[in-house]
Amino acid sequence: MIQTLYWGTLLFSGLTAFSRKIQNTKVLKWLCVAVTLCGIVLVISANREGNDIINYVNNYNATKTFDREPLYTLLTIMGDAMGMNFYQFHAFIAALGYLLIVLTLKKYTGNIQFILFFYCWHLLLMDSMQVRNFLAVCILIYSVQFLQDIRQKKNLICYCVGIFLAANIHTAFVIYYILMLLLIKGR
Repeated sequence: MIQTLYWGTLLFSGLTAFSRKIQNTKVLKWLCVAVTLCGIVLVISANREGNDIINYVNNYNATKTFDREPLYTLLTIMGDAMGMNFYQFHAFIAALGYLLIVLTLKKYTGNIQFILFFYCWHLLLMDSMQVRNFLAVCILIYSVQFLQDIRQKKNLICYCVGIFLAANIHTAFVIYYILMLLLIKGR
């Protein structure tokens, strides 16, 4: 079932990404993006196998401690408080992450479907397993847009907040603090 959904989403995004008629019609274009994103979120939330997913489920159901990744822990506590099981939480995180990606892509390309098509080939499979990394990357992608005009203090603050959020979701993103410090020093 999940493979059928994956291949269907991939095929749909590919066909619509290269259709001039769809890309030239604003309503059709955004409808196709919405359908593709729904397919992607379903593929991600339907993944119930793999070592990482098992670990995420066990951690989601375990007692929470704020040790390494406090923001992710806080999100899991909030999801649990809202009565979500891990798979519902995973779908919510996926929808939130893709909202950030689409908001960013909207600023840089007119054919979001084209990027989603190539995303489905590789990264979708990884992101269906790596929940924390996926959300941190989405926040990083959203934050990068503020680097275009770093001379404005508001943009620097927005980028720094994004890096802070990403680093508190996944510890690997602490490395971006170095870039943040270089940007502040060079400013």
